[in-house]
Amino acid sequence: MNLKKTVSFVLRFGISIGLLVFLASRINYYDTTDASGQIERGLFSIVSNVDLIWFIPGFVILFGQIWLFTLRWKILLNDQGINLSYSQVFRLTYIGVFFNSFLLGSAAGDIVKSGFIFKDTEFKTKAAISIIIDRLVGFTCLTILCLVGLLIIDIPNVHFRVIKHAGLIASFSFLLTLAFLVVFSRSKFMARIGFLNRGLPGRMKEAFIVYHDNFYDILKTIGISLVIHLIIILNNILFAKALGITGVPIWYFLVLVPLADLMAFLPISIGGWGVGETSYVYLLGIWNVALAPSIALSVLFRLSNTLWSMPGALFIIIKPKNQSQDQTTPK
Repeated sequence: MNLKKTVSFVLRFGISIGLLVFLASRINYYDTTDASGQIERGLFSIVSNVDLIWFIPGFVILFGQIWLFTLRWKILLNDQGINLSYSQVFRLTYIGVFFNSFLLGSAAGDIVKSGFIFKDTEFKTKAAISIIIDRLVGFTCLTILCLVGLLIIDIPNVHFRVIKHAGLIASFSFLLTLAFLVVFSRSKFMARIGFLNRGLPGRMKEAFIVYHDNFYDILKTIGISLVIHLIIILNNILFAKALGITGVPIWYFLVLVPLADLMAFLPISIGGWGVGETSYVYLLGIWNVALAPSIALSVLFRLSNTLWSMPGALFIIIKPKNQSQDQTTPK
């Protein structure tokens, strides 16, 4: 098992480094002039001339993600009868966000967050399921947003047509599979499978069914996830303005950001590094955006999220005062 994890990490690390090195070798770092006399800005010029009027509000709104992450997870915890205070959930959420950034992988943050919440509740299975559902809800909303964008937006470009068809097939496949699993989980056939009704499988099944019976709360968490993704889209629009990226319609970001996020979610790299930058380059290239500003936009977004995650380290060092060890109620 350890060997498999090591091989997997090495492969993903190699893909990230390989893509980043490839992009770094092709990017213009200084301004250049083409044959027609037009100046193509280099990376150093783009970064040194960031427009703070657009950058500052784009950077500030990213904090809204963490507040909404907390609210979404608290709803899911409450459904399981785990009644932690908002401040407790905020602390645990921030710790997870911190480890997502600095351990270079979203799963790392979830694992660490699980370890911390296990200290605050005796219902460990329910807490773990709430984290899984939290991640699933976010991914489902991202897929829906991507699907809607691809359905309503069309560009007479052969590269975009390929992306659109592949994205539609992947999105529909995921959503249909998810719908099947939801229906199957409450079927009579599922109820007759003995080992799923006792022990750990039984507790996991009961925890999942809680959300099936609280569908209104799931709709609320989907709504919260939608707002989160809209914040990310708005952030990218503002950062694009700050970097001087022109010629890209605002509505195109409704497709660009969800698609790039979905690509970064694929377990083929470390934290999406390399894959995310390549996605931005390809998707912005459809509108003739050069390599340097495309990479700058992706990296600026990632680094801004990393900066916002750093206070999570303080929540690890500073323990909360007067916090009871068990604030849960059976359900």
